[in-house]
Parts: sequence; structure tokens; C-alpha cells
Amino acid sequence: MLEAINKKLYEERYPDYRPLTEEQIEEGKLTDRQIDAWQDKARSGLLKGDPLLSGIVADMRSVLSGIVEGVTGQVTVSSGGRIYTTIADRLSVIGITTGAWTEKGKLYLDESRLREALQSNPDAVMELFTRTRDADGKEITDDEQKGLAVRLYDAINGAISRLTGQAGTAESLYDNSYISRRIRDINENIAVMEERLQKLEDRYYRQFTALEQAIAAMNVQSMWLTQQFFVSGQ
Repeated sequence: MLEAINKKLYEERYPDYRPLTEEQIEEGKLTDRQIDAWQDKARSGLLKGDPLLSGIVADMRSVLSGIVEGVTGQVTVSSGGRIYTTIADRLSVIGITTGAWTEKGKLYLDESRLREALQSNPDAVMELFTRTRDADGKEITDDEQKGLAVRLYDAINGAISRLTGQAGTAESLYDNSYISRRIRDINENIAVMEERLQKLEDRYYRQFTALEQAIAAMNVQSMWLTQQFFVSGQ
């Protein structure tokens, strides 16, 4: 999921490729393959640097690099030829680490270390991911004490809610998301402008018609005057 989001966040943008209009597509100057290639370029980079997606990535990376406070389960693992026992309160303890910041949250797995942790204390490993209750069996409300999988689940659900609020869902009978509201506002503005344009066109048409009628009347009057001058001259 992180990889897919990061791909969109850093996708190259091609400003020279504007979306094709229906008229351009129907002209038939481009083949179907050329149209698809053009549209792919036009869509590329639309989410580059998007603050909403960037926030989602930051939340997920924060979860994966976080510490679960309050856990007491210990695992025995080896590192650098040394065997030691430690509290399983973070992913790195069981052999799951993140790369450099430039790798955008990529995870690395030390299978040997994870196997050692699972063999020494599988319950501690499970608690690291799924903890929702404290030692007294009470429901945990502090996110810092929840298991990493629980936190990640909450983070993803929160991300889905924010995305839904921004872009809506296909299942909604009435889409009241931010983007849909903006589209409706734009469509309403277009309708108002089209109505104004139609009224302006009608006014100019009436004025042009009146002008033609006035010119025709002047031509008739001019012809009459010319005839009168001609008769008077005789």
C-alpha cells in the first residue's frame, strides 16, 4: 500500500499533455492506442505531492517505526553473534526494520531473527501487533499502548475516511464530498454563464434585427426622396 501511494506522490507530471476533449477524440486523428497513451500522460502526476496522501504516508510510517508502550513480553534473539533477551516493543526487535528515509518507508525483514523471536515467545510477538487490553484486561484507549497492527488498522480507516470526505465513494446515493461539491459549484457557474451568454446573444440579435429594419426603412425613404428629386427636376 505504501509503495502504491508513494508511486502516486512522486509520479512524473507532463504539463504539455492536457486531457483530450470528446471533440478531439471523435475527430479520429488519433488511434485508440495513441489516445490511451496520451490520456496516461495527462493523468500522470495528478496526485504528485498531494497533502492528503502525504499525510497518510506519514501516519503509516509513524506507526511502523513506533514503540508499543506498556508491553512486558520478552523475546530472545541473536545479533552480531550475541544472544540477548529484550522486550518486544518495536518491529526492529523481531527483525523488521525500515530503510533510510529516502526509501519512503520500505520494510526489510530478517527472517532468521523473526523466527527466533517467534520460537522464544510467540505471545510477545502477537502482543506487539494485536494489543488492545492492558495487563488488567482493561480496554486500552491510549494509541501509544495499542499494538502496531491495531494502530495501522486505525490509521488506514482514518485515511479512508479522509479520502471519502475528499473524493466520495461510488456507493453513495448522494455524494457530498469536497470534490463533488466543487464540481456542482462549477457546473452551476457554467449554467449561469451560459444563461447570461444566451441572454446577451438574444439582445444582440434583437438589436441587429432592429438595425436591419432601420436600414431597410432608410433605404426605402432614400429611394422615395430620389424619386421625388427626379420628378421635381423634370
